[in-house]
Amino acid sequence: MRRRGFTLVELLIVMTITGILATAVLHLLADTREAARSTARHQRWSGEAQAAFALLGRDARAAMTVAPADQALRLDGPAGPVQWRREAVEGVPALVREAGQRRQVVATDVEGLRVVQAGRRLTVELVFLAEDGAHRATTTHATTIALYGEGP
Repeated sequence: MRRRGFTLVELLIVMTITGILATAVLHLLADTREAARSTARHQRWSGEAQAAFALLGRDARAAMTVAPADQALRLDGPAGPVQWRREAVEGVPALVREAGQRRQVVATDVEGLRVVQAGRRLTVELVFLAEDGAHRATTTHATTIALYGEGP
């Protein structure tokens, strides 16, 4: 006698194996997607940090006096005062530059700004942070700027 079709047990075994394989593949895809997000976020932060440091370096080199404070930096130069500080912009922590009446957001997701002046050198650290659900990502970018203006 010839059998036609599959038994219920055989179908259940195939479905179970397929489900296990699908779960493993979806988990790998989720990990890959998170790794891609993390890489994109880090590249964006690196670009923002480099742009901020270039602009800050230009401001600092022209400054006559430099006044670092907690989460802020004030530079007084020939074109007037320039203030850099960390503040919330539309609920997002950001690095803001104010020069006269002009205010610009230089970088977003900035959790910390640390400025240390040692003689004629200024060390600046930016700490970036992003949280989405259970994931938390941070990175720190730092630079040292040589000051050329007159001052202490």
